[in-house]
Amino acid sequence: MTPIRPAGGVSGAAPGGPDVAPYSSSVDNADPHRPFDPAGPRAFAAALARTLQQARCRHHLSPAEIAARTGGAVSESALIEYETGVQAPEVDVLWVLARALGEPVRALADEAGDRLDAGSGSGADRQLP
Repeated sequence: MTPIRPAGGVSGAAPGGPDVAPYSSSVDNADPHRPFDPAGPRAFAAALARTLQQARCRHHLSPAEIAARTGGAVSESALIEYETGVQAPEVDVLWVLARALGEPVRALADEAGDRLDAGSGSGADRQLP
């Protein structure tokens, strides 16, 4: 495994391995000069909450039906908390919810990102604390 070197650190490749790109704290990989926005994760979570709710409604499913489709992995009350932005789902829970909705995780994340980029990320009923 190639060791990670800080930016401006030791140059040259590790024996048998390529150079590792320096760490960047930017949110958007397309623009490495864009500084990290601490409100970004909260805004994305709010956009994801709205996306989950709309995906469920698109499929004409109730929170109870989605909970049943998860085989008990996600309760109805937890789903409502995710959809209203009271709590953000962990990645593994998001994967389970995506499967229950019949949608790829990437599609949900992309939709939330698009919603955030369009400025409607605050569409959830409540923001995360």
